[in-house]
Amino acid sequence: MRYFYFFVVFLLCSSYGQSQHLTLSGEIWDENNQPVIGANVFLTGTYDGASTDLEGLFSFTTTEKGAFTLSVSYLGYEDWSQDIDLANESFDFDIQLTPATSELDAVVITAGAFEASDSKKSVTLRPLDIVTTAGANGDVLGALQTLPGAQRVGEDGRLFVRGGAAYETRTFIDGLYVAQPYTSTTPNVPSRGRFSPVLFKGTTFSTGGYSAEYGQALSSALVLETQDLAPATLTAISLMSVGGNLSHTQRWEQTSVAVSADYTNLGPYMNLVPQNLQWQKAPRTAGGQLIFRHKSDNGSLWKLQAQHHQSGMSLKTLNPQQLSDSLEVSLENTYTYLGTSFQKTLGAEWHLQVSAAYTDHLDKTATIADIRSRETALLAKARLSRSLGQGHLLRFGISHWRESFEEQLEVPEATFLQEQQEPYTAFFTEADWTFSKKLVARTGLRTEMRHVSDELVISPRLSVAYKTGTKSQVSFATGRFTQRPQKVQILSAPMLEMEEAWHFITNWQWQKDGRTLRVEAYRKTYDDLATLATTGWENNGDGYAQGIDVFFRDKVSIANSDFWVSYSYLDTERRYERFTERIQPPFAAKHTVNLVYKYWIPRWQSLVGMTAVYATPRNYYHQTETGMLQGKTTAYRDVSMNWSYLTQLKGHLLIVHCSVNNLPGFENNYGQQFSQQPEADGSYASVTIRPPAKRFLFLGVFLSIGKEGGSQF
Repeated sequence: MRYFYFFVVFLLCSSYGQSQHLTLSGEIWDENNQPVIGANVFLTGTYDGASTDLEGLFSFTTTEKGAFTLSVSYLGYEDWSQDIDLANESFDFDIQLTPATSELDAVVITAGAFEASDSKKSVTLRPLDIVTTAGANGDVLGALQTLPGAQRVGEDGRLFVRGGAAYETRTFIDGLYVAQPYTSTTPNVPSRGRFSPVLFKGTTFSTGGYSAEYGQALSSALVLETQDLAPATLTAISLMSVGGNLSHTQRWEQTSVAVSADYTNLGPYMNLVPQNLQWQKAPRTAGGQLIFRHKSDNGSLWKLQAQHHQSGMSLKTLNPQQLSDSLEVSLENTYTYLGTSFQKTLGAEWHLQVSAAYTDHLDKTATIADIRSRETALLAKARLSRSLGQGHLLRFGISHWRESFEEQLEVPEATFLQEQQEPYTAFFTEADWTFSKKLVARTGLRTEMRHVSDELVISPRLSVAYKTGTKSQVSFATGRFTQRPQKVQILSAPMLEMEEAWHFITNWQWQKDGRTLRVEAYRKTYDDLATLATTGWENNGDGYAQGIDVFFRDKVSIANSDFWVSYSYLDTERRYERFTERIQPPFAAKHTVNLVYKYWIPRWQSLVGMTAVYATPRNYYHQTETGMLQGKTTAYRDVSMNWSYLTQLKGHLLIVHCSVNNLPGFENNYGQQFSQQPEADGSYASVTIRPPAKRFLFLGVFLSIGKEGGSQF
């Protein structure tokens, strides 16, 4: 939560900076007379500017004098500009943008991909959408779970996509795979994503059939591209019911630096709100972040991001051997991430991007035994791209990473240690082909080598899109996707081969006047999944996942509103891990429906939101029933709401934010945990697995202080 509640002040509207000089303000509309949110407004040749708020309004001050050009840019629309003479009077503008014909008419590849902030693709979710989605609590993963294809697994919190386990979805930042993108937690306590959505200017959520540039993900790729230079100098203070945050961003002409420190402690909150868990020490986190950006005169851009956090928790839980006994479990985590990237245009045709990242993740768990689990990862990547003219584009590159796994188990009078190095190298090449205004294709080839086992895998990829009308198109994607086994399996059997999946995806998409309708069908086939036999881990598993996803979004039918509806049907079975025959995995629900609604109330300067979710029951292991997964959870139901009030404090933006998850208090459960030892009468004791609390309530106050504050988008 720490990043969401700090950065939300930059996202909901533009700053109300105070100045002794000229003020330029106004409102911006689209072709349907609807307010344009997040348009960039600036004086050309200066760093004076702002972004439009939820009503399409902007306002900023300048010390400039003389002849200048006021410019407006917004994805999907033609740039707007007007020459003005800055004398001693303020300006007020009423601007209507014109859609960019080339973007409205172009055919783009959409099969398997939801993209944001990409001018060549359909905009589905922007960072602003993510942080204002009720129930997501500012978590990228929470907002993505409202899209079709994603599953609701409340006891876990990670991203499960189209019948794939959580480890089958990989996160990439600036082209690099991110090790351990989720917060550490104990069993049945959901984790969260470690990175704030507002760090990124581009978010691509691929539910399958993704680019050959990315690999080691059987089901899904979450591709994030970080922001460039910060827009303005700004200081932000956040006071919340779960902690606080202090940050400062300094902007120079070609450089920006942002530093932040945060602390969260759920102890006071949990003392007031009834909990389903016996917390001994409530979850707490402390840490900080540094973000550096520099843009040279030659157009090159260097980015550096570093963050370090320490967290911990302790609770009493039931002893899995005998549920009548309690067992105290404590977890301490230390997480360090360092990422850097450099990009530059070489000559008039080539573009180079080089990136590297380092991650150190350490968990210390204390129960009956002490477990020390550490994962470090060092990654590097280089990519070259070149336009071949007439809509053709070539990309190729190489990536290498080296991960180290270490697990140490300490019991009385004995210590057990397992270690494993995991080097991996991949080459990729990919080309975009424009055959006509109605037909485009992307061909790709990825070659991967797992050095431990000397395994070489070649994976072809293909995507095609054809425009069926002025507002509609069809797309198709297919390809081979591989992934090495999980850490626990590698430590026991390092010579396991990579797991494999083939994707087949087709969709139809229609867009018109702020409305999007999308229907997508898919099938995945699995092979070489890791299974546990009497002799150890083997590659004997297989399975399939198939279904239909539907997505509809409407920004114009209801004034001041934005809503979307998603529906997913999933049919899946797999033989994997400890299951000796194909089963519907316990994280898979056949039917999932999401409704997200947002409404801006001008009179109250408030944004209210609601998210409703329904998912059919999932399977779980039932000790007393015959078969593997005979138990059924209850259907998952949730209605969450949030409210943000925008005002000013001595000319600076002040936001009061309130959100509540599961407002009606639905009694969700995630199955039962059974004792591993029978009682005296031969029965097995059990306990129902429930959320840590029936509801979660958040209150926060955020103050943004700056000469030229502004929205990040």
